[in-house]
Amino acid sequence: MTVSRSFFLILSLVLSHLARAEFIELPKVPDFSELQTYEEAMHRLFQGRSEEFVKINTAEGQLHQAYTAFFDGALRFVKIVREDCDGCDQIRFEYEWLLKKNLPRYRWLTGVNAQLVLPDRAASFILNHKQHYILSYPLIEGATLKDIYEREYLDPLGVLNIKQESLLRKAFYRYGQVLALAHLDPKQPAKNRAEMLSRVVRLHLPDRNGTNEIYNSESDRIFLLDLASEVEDFDGVVQVGQDLQDWLQSLAEMAFDAHTEDGFHCGLAHDCIINPLKQFALGYASSLPLYKRSLVMSVIGATMVDYLQEQCLGEKQGDSFCPAVEIIERQFLRYRD
Repeated sequence: MTVSRSFFLILSLVLSHLARAEFIELPKVPDFSELQTYEEAMHRLFQGRSEEFVKINTAEGQLHQAYTAFFDGALRFVKIVREDCDGCDQIRFEYEWLLKKNLPRYRWLTGVNAQLVLPDRAASFILNHKQHYILSYPLIEGATLKDIYEREYLDPLGVLNIKQESLLRKAFYRYGQVLALAHLDPKQPAKNRAEMLSRVVRLHLPDRNGTNEIYNSESDRIFLLDLASEVEDFDGVVQVGQDLQDWLQSLAEMAFDAHTEDGFHCGLAHDCIINPLKQFALGYASSLPLYKRSLVMSVIGATMVDYLQEQCLGEKQGDSFCPAVEIIERQFLRYRD
């Protein structure tokens, strides 16, 4: 073999390795070694005592395969992640197990009727020469916050649905209550905006985007899903300002996404931004009774305004919502340090 041929062989091997995304480090779970099918992995996971596997269509992101399974008298949600999934080389899946280990520390979640949805069993296996990570969770009934939002503002007839409007108010209010306690200790009020935003969150909830929060209207309960953390936030040392900004950006993008769909109606006063934002802010403030309400509302309003103004300066569809900035400033920004 010539020197140049050897060089190109080595180079191709190096490049193929670099192109292959891999899990950073999986939690210490059973290893099923090499398997032939996903059904075999599920049978092993439930020790042969599960039945009625039903495949669920998955859109994108981490999920490679998803199923429901009947086990121990209840339906379970089964998630299978493959090593080359989008972003998996930056995800620490053990964060969910750390949350489960420390669950008593977060018992205050029950006070706002919220629940972390955490895995009850997991394993790894090889299929088609790729490593997989399989987990089982309780199957949660309800609707995601994004689904609730779209039901309200994506009506092809543009008809006001009082029941749906009430559902949106309750869901976003409840989520505001939950996120406030995840962010801040209600017994230690901040004196001003800078102090409030610079505090480290009590409980880091990764990837809050409207699809990882399920609201059950019958129980008025919020379920928090998909809690694996990105590497940079794995230690949980995340400031309130960043966490709040991430969520409000997701809220604004619900409107941006809906704006591109048929049947979208925002309302004359930009209700599609103002209403969910206001309900979220009111819920957030209600969980922090020792904080000045005007401070809390101002911080939330200013954070949303900053993001919307950034979009207005760009070329995104966010410019359709620029008039909402003035409304938010008028309704929310009454507090000044």
